[in-house]
Amino acid sequence: MWVSTSYGIYKLNKEKLTATSYGAVELNQKTPVWYFCTKMFMTREGHLLCGIWNAGYLIFDETKDSFITDNRDGHFLSNTTVFNFAQLNSTIFFAGPNGLFSCTEKDLYDLGFKSYNHYPSDSDVDPSDIISNSFNAILVDSVDNLWL
Repeated sequence: MWVSTSYGIYKLNKEKLTATSYGAVELNQKTPVWYFCTKMFMTREGHLLCGIWNAGYLIFDETKDSFITDNRDGHFLSNTTVFNFAQLNSTIFFAGPNGLFSCTEKDLYDLGFKSYNHYPSDSDVDPSDIISNSFNAILVDSVDNLWL
């Protein structure tokens, strides 16, 4: 079982009654930094993603038993906060204060994130376009409509 708090991310083992803490040490930080997880999301392929306040997102690497990221400098998102995730087929959507972004699930481990899409608002030109560039919630319904 995964638990996120304002002091980090924890994996609980109910059989052993243990908790493993994931934070700055796993991200090779020299000074302790606890990541505030805004949203945890499990993809269809079983990848665990965590939206992080001011650090983009983290993805859990099972082979290393640690979270990894390369978005601390805004390589993927122009603002390094992810509030929510959704998945439509093989596409993962990221919602945050600077818009809606997406990539295919197979590209999640491409830490340079060169293959993403950004869906900016152009409502001044097209009134039927997305009205805002800031999103807190996103979901896919039972007939594959994406709701923002």
